[in-house]
Amino acid sequence: MVESQDARTVSSEGAGDGTSADALYRQGMAYYRRRQWRQARESFQSLKKLDPGRRGIDALLNELDIFIRLESFAPHALAEDLPQAAAAREPRPAERRRAPWLMPATLGAIVLVSLIYGVVSPRLDQRVAGLRQLGRESLAARQWPQAINAYEELLLLVPEDSEARQGLWVAYYERGDEHAAEATALEERGRYQEAAREWEQSCADLGAALQVEPDHEPPDPRGEPSARLADCREHQRGASLMAQALRLRAERRWNEAIQALQRL
Repeated sequence: MVESQDARTVSSEGAGDGTSADALYRQGMAYYRRRQWRQARESFQSLKKLDPGRRGIDALLNELDIFIRLESFAPHALAEDLPQAAAAREPRPAERRRAPWLMPATLGAIVLVSLIYGVVSPRLDQRVAGLRQLGRESLAARQWPQAINAYEELLLLVPEDSEARQGLWVAYYERGDEHAAEATALEERGRYQEAAREWEQSCADLGAALQVEPDHEPPDPRGEPSARLADCREHQRGASLMAQALRLRAERRWNEAIQALQRL
């Protein structure tokens, strides 16, 4: 019932304007608020095609790409439901008649899986150990991309690994913090266009950290990702408007430059 209500809400938010930019933006944000990352990405991709110059869309798409990738790290409950579903379903007569003939194939599959497991399992253990070591070394060296790649793969192999989740959170948070520091330095030098791009990257990384561990413990003294993400988006907006105002002033488009400054 909740899903159908959400679907009606999303549909109504996009109705009336057809495929207008504003309608696509509202639709995308409605999906975003419901954590329906793939649908949100489709809406914002359509918006970008319709209005390529719209500010903030690239940042949202970057965040959504990360969220969709991180979504695969969450442990799935489907396997837990399979035994109950199988027990609840009464086999049909044709299935019961067919079962004895299927047993040799089933036993053969079990033997094959056992043989494969005997070969793959040691290699998997080695890969897990190697990724864990690479993640630790990359964090110590502040090599955030390498740490992110290592811990993301480790989480794919071992979804419940707490060290991998913690390491991935740290890598995303620290990289987001570095982008924010660089953006601030660029603003101080009046390089607002470059600063806006750094804020965009910072927003994407802080959003990813929030997605990895929404309730990270212990709290970072520099601020919670959710609060910093909101601040980051405001900074990005301000830097983009300043860059726009300076460009308009250089083109002697005074009224438009004033309007951009008034939106700060």
